[in-house]
Amino acid sequence: MGRDTPRTPYRIRHVRPKAERYIKSLSPKMQRRIDQAMQKICDNPFRNRHPLHIRQLRGELEGLFEYRGIHSMRIIYEVFKEEQEIEILKVVPHL
Repeated sequence: MGRDTPRTPYRIRHVRPKAERYIKSLSPKMQRRIDQAMQKICDNPFRNRHPLHIRQLRGELEGLFEYRGIHSMRIIYEVFKEEQEIEILKVVPHL
């Protein structure tokens, strides 16, 4: 793959029902922020412009990723490299 070849972005395969319900319970403004965050995750699920927004989890959550680029929210997701897909596991508030 050449340096100038555009990369195919990932896509959201699935949002778990509990995460979907939580997102729908939020204000429209926060729902838009979460949608924008999911687009950033799809653009590159492993790295973001800001180094603290995306990190790979450790311990019993090893293999999963966390996005913290939204004020007071955290998105936990799994990446399927072969299929270039992402599954959103949780959307939760954080302190």
